[in-house]
Amino acid sequence: MKIAFWIIIIIFLVLFVVYPIPEIICLNFFSDSSSLYFYSALLQANAAILSIVGVFIIFRIQSYQSSIDTIKTALINNRRMVGPNDVIRFDNFNISEKEEYIKRLNNSVLKNHYSNWIEKEKKLKKVKSSIKLPTILLAIGIIINSIGLFTASYIHSNLMNYEFKILATIILFQIITVYF
Repeated sequence: MKIAFWIIIIIFLVLFVVYPIPEIICLNFFSDSSSLYFYSALLQANAAILSIVGVFIIFRIQSYQSSIDTIKTALINNRRMVGPNDVIRFDNFNISEKEEYIKRLNNSVLKNHYSNWIEKEKKLKKVKSSIKLPTILLAIGIIINSIGLFTASYIHSNLMNYEFKILATIILFQIITVYF
């Protein structure tokens, strides 16, 4: 998968960015509204990707949080094992403090509950940290496409020789964004 991605990137760079494109192709390739359609389509695609991924991530976060809340409730309801104040205190610990606390416990049932809690928190933290880069890249893509949409007429009329390279560079950025 990674090799194919980099091959596409290299081919794309050679064909559209590095290789000199004759002026005749640039002058007759785009009409006045081609750039508008291009930026509009990319903007809509980025917004759709962001919303679909966002929905799945929100459901995943809610699932992990619900599991943690279930464990908390089970611990609080079983007052013979632990008191509510102990659960609240444990909840305020960071993950390393929680792991240290578990090591000192003698009750295997309690250890199991607290270990499940920590496992869910680690997964929740991993999900939250893994969405940062793709979200930032998609947001940057949306901003670039919005700027491109607003300046499409200017680019077409004043930077016609560079229009193809600008669009190719934006497509390259979109490919990199989807990859991450």
